[in-house]
Amino acid sequence: MDARSLWEIEEEIYEPYELESYDRQSISDIKNSISHRFYKDKRVIKDHIEFLEHLLYKIELIRDEEKLNGYLINLDEDIKEINKLINRLKLLYNQNN
Repeated sequence: MDARSLWEIEEEIYEPYELESYDRQSISDIKNSISHRFYKDKRVIKDHIEFLEHLLYKIELIRDEEKLNGYLINLDEDIKEINKLINRLKLLYNQNN
């Protein structure tokens, strides 16, 4: 067994959290749908709001847990972006009465 430094072990154990590529793609798809006014069905809007709220909850938990463990990870930009999308979708949902 090769000897490794403590730094190498820490690097292997802790990697900063990044949104999964499929989550990033979903966010991109939602942005695209908003900007191209593809939302017509209230059920789809509601499903996307629920998806974003779940994702937001997940990354806020990860951020808070990492802070408790002494790690400083920056998910604030992702959190802001998701909150903006949720608000925009809620507006669209209310407009489609």
